[in-house]
Amino acid sequence: MELMDQIDFDVLATNPVFQLATCCLDDVLARDAGECVICLEELQQGDTIARLPCLCIYHKSCIDSWFEINRSCPEHPSD
Repeated sequence: MELMDQIDFDVLATNPVFQLATCCLDDVLARDAGECVICLEELQQGDTIARLPCLCIYHKSCIDSWFEINRSCPEHPSD
């Protein structure tokens, strides 16, 4: 049996962390955009970012680490 056959996608799809992680769009920042509220460093042109469904953006590595512990956007914890 292959690994993909062992995954219950119906259960996985209901996991909020999975939903957020798979809805994030990886992108390269086209212009400077303030600061990442996770690491407090500037979001600079050329940085690899992730854009959440709420349209918040973070450094990709920062939000990946955040989602290992948390289940919501750092700026919208009640969403």
